[in-house]
Amino acid sequence: MTGLADVADTYYNDFNDLSDADFFGNGFTVSNPGAGFTDGAINSTHPYLAAGNAGQLNFIYNLKIPIRIAPEEAIMKFDEIVLVEPGTDGVPWPDPDFFDYVVVEGSTDGGTTWIPVADGYDCRYDDAWNTLWKNTFNGENSTAVATPSLYRTHSFNLLDKFQAGDEVAFRFRLYSDPLASGWGWAIDNLKIQVDETPPDIKHKHYDYVLAGTSSIKLDMKVTDYHGISQIFIDYNLNGGSVTTYEVLVSPTTDLYSSTIDLSALGIKAGDEFQYRIRASDSTGNVGSFPFSGFIKTAIISLDTTPVNEMVEDFNSTSTSITGNFFQVQITTNAHGYLTTGHPYETGLGIDENSDFTFMTKKPIKVSATNSRIYYEDLALVEYNLGGVKDYVVVEATKDGVNWHQLLFPYAANAFNDWKSMFDTGATPPASTPLKSHQFDITFDGTFKPGDVILVRFRLHSDSVKSGYGWVVDNLSIQGSVTGLEPQYGTGSIVCPWPNPIADGSLYLRLSLPTPSDVNVEIINLQGQVVSTDQFSSPSGVFDRSYDVSNWSAGIYLVKVKSVLGTSVTKLIKLR
Repeated sequence: MTGLADVADTYYNDFNDLSDADFFGNGFTVSNPGAGFTDGAINSTHPYLAAGNAGQLNFIYNLKIPIRIAPEEAIMKFDEIVLVEPGTDGVPWPDPDFFDYVVVEGSTDGGTTWIPVADGYDCRYDDAWNTLWKNTFNGENSTAVATPSLYRTHSFNLLDKFQAGDEVAFRFRLYSDPLASGWGWAIDNLKIQVDETPPDIKHKHYDYVLAGTSSIKLDMKVTDYHGISQIFIDYNLNGGSVTTYEVLVSPTTDLYSSTIDLSALGIKAGDEFQYRIRASDSTGNVGSFPFSGFIKTAIISLDTTPVNEMVEDFNSTSTSITGNFFQVQITTNAHGYLTTGHPYETGLGIDENSDFTFMTKKPIKVSATNSRIYYEDLALVEYNLGGVKDYVVVEATKDGVNWHQLLFPYAANAFNDWKSMFDTGATPPASTPLKSHQFDITFDGTFKPGDVILVRFRLHSDSVKSGYGWVVDNLSIQGSVTGLEPQYGTGSIVCPWPNPIADGSLYLRLSLPTPSDVNVEIINLQGQVVSTDQFSSPSGVFDRSYDVSNWSAGIYLVKVKSVLGTSVTKLIKLR
């Protein structure tokens, strides 16, 4: 880069020493922006000049130090205030009717050719800037004056325009056309490829451990572009004093494993083991799993005296359930829900998948007369046409190890209104009605009256996409559901699931406003009935499963008769 300083990998300047030694150009200085400001910054003149009869002016400030573009984390970031003339709405940059603008540019050929790091912009980039610009005028010119509260952070990914290894000179340019002008541009805290990214920690967390477990193994993947310096595990029992254990760092791997001796802690059923993983990189950035607090791992025993029911309205903190990445959220009218974060986390495990769960703390004895689960929910989680990608599901276990589905997993496309909200990325209004679900724990014979079980609600998340999340309310496990009216209106039937079928399983999801006898016939295109099924269904949502592995590929008609009438749906089997 002839005429410039030596190439560097990073650059940082807070401009508080008011030195302009790293820059050259016209129309800018390193100075205090004005009354109310306490720190230095790059500043255009305040106000900057309109071009007048000259037609156009370009005020340019060049950084003398070229930057070698990194293969990762090649971010330019700075705080800025932009009070320059706004253009005509809807006009793209750099059309003449865009009027004045500011732009950051880079050059790989010593300044012969300049490439915009991103499109130019004006005071419309931020609503507060735009509002202030329009506040006071002297003729065509805005007389608005900036204050420190108007600083906004702006980030650019340099790999969007340059290749790793490129040596790039950067400049800041303010373009002024013949008409109006205003206060101008201020830039502070300029950071180019400064490492502010903490290490990334992937881990499949423990929501529970069976009493009597002697130890747990914490597998983790810890990565950072600039290298890992230290890894620690902090843990405690029941929120008591914290023990810290250092994991030895190796430069040849990002996979680590550490075993925690639980027997030495004297854990017992009802206790809570808490832990977190921390890692720092070579520049001092610290990452943590979970992002705040500790993973809370319940110590569970199926030998504990079981309860006959569990009922939760979540209008206060629950002591009946345990889990991570869920919390009870109380609204302004003192009504509560159990909910994930909004949006929920994408997969945090080593394989970039996670299961976020909440479960009963105490075992439940399956009833001979009321073995039903009822709840209401909203599940705006990622779906995949023809099946599910992320999903939510309710499961139970008799041994604390093997879990069995109590209903078929579902996602945002289980209901049309959920699907619409997920597809548009909408935040559901507080008045959005929840869907009600009701099903029998003993429906397929896996669990029988007298069995002692744990019940959990699980959200499976991959690393691709998330959404608003899962909200659960009015949970009743073998309790009375009197007065908990399903919020369905007229009800609906969703069938079949999935469609088309790519494997040997077909599920029929029913959503009924009242109990009903149901008749299901599946007919091939030759008019032959390949399956017939009659049963009595409660109100709410539940699934019926069918083995279709021996069916020929082709088109089938699914005919369902219930209290809602008769519906016929086309089904496609791919193979």
